Amino acid sequence: MTGRGYWENGRWTLIFIRDLSTPSRQDVNFKNQRRFLTAFAVWDGANKDKNANKVVSFWKTLVLKDDVP
Repeated sequence: MTGRGYWENGRWTLIFIRDLSTPSRQDVNFKNQRRFLTAFAVWDGANKDKNANKVVSFWKTLVLKDDVP
């Protein structure tokens, strides 16, 4: 997986890039499904966050679409 993020107008935008399916049994296979539950944890190193000091999101539904710009 590769990714990048940028801060603009008070918001972060993150882009993650990964193959839809991988040989690893530990990876989610995105090729056969289109809806997934996901959550995020964010550490702020500039704020000296570490270990359990982080912000955690609620569960969100991730929907994959074929019409990527």
